[in-house]
Amino acid sequence: NASTKYNIDLHKSWYIGDTTTDIKTGINAGMSTVLVRTGEASKDGKYDVTPDYIADNLMDAVLYILKCTL
Repeated sequence: NASTKYNIDLHKSWYIGDTTTDIKTGINAGMSTVLVRTGEASKDGKYDVTPDYIADNLMDAVLYILKCTL
């Protein structure tokens, strides 16, 4: 898998998405998650999940992640 091949620590990684499927995928992989309110904005409603952070847009998500990791 890619995490092994490229030596990626998923527990230190972030998954950004606009659907509950994206957030569920990140959670299942053991990653921190950010839901962005642009795009689908979790309106797919497929999963009852709670992201670590909800961002207004991608820039907000990036700034939050940088704040958390620096």
